Amino acid sequence: MPAEALTGSPCMQNMKAKLSKFETEEGRLKGLAVKTRPDDVFIVTTPKAGTTWMQQICHQLRCLAASGDVQGMKFEEISDVIPFIELAGDLGIDLEAEQVAQPRMFKTHCWREHCPKGAKYIIVVRDPIDVAVSFYKFFEGWFFEPGELDISEFVQDFILKRGPIIATSTVLFRHALNVLT
Repeated sequence: MPAEALTGSPCMQNMKAKLSKFETEEGRLKGLAVKTRPDDVFIVTTPKAGTTWMQQICHQLRCLAASGDVQGMKFEEISDVIPFIELAGDLGIDLEAEQVAQPRMFKTHCWREHCPKGAKYIIVVRDPIDVAVSFYKFFEGWFFEPGELDISEFVQDFILKRGPIIATSTVLFRHALNVLT
């Protein structure tokens, strides 16, 4: 997530402050400045929309279907073989380096319009109500206590404030907010 302004209720401010320790704006911008190649593939999703599942599918296809490379499937965590560009700079990952298989693949939770240009993109969508509930539940008990933060504030002040997004997504998330409240 991008660096968040500490707005909203005290609970929302506390959650954003905790999240700010996971990535820096400098690291995020460094990741977004990756020099793309025409055959690079970006897996573009909102959080909780099937990102890891899509990474697994894509990595298996590039390793096994192309060359039968079973060795490329040996990794601890999927981000070891498909880097998360927003965190790469803070983790010291060289996004320009060759990867274990080709084409190079990257994960991002940026909106498509903010992604590095000049590559190929797999955009994963999920029902915004399901995304909102899943994302909220993912943070509940970790970044805030159950019942401490209203889901409508979470959607309004956390998801929708991520910056300009395509009109359809905004309409869908606003609809989800109406359904959830």
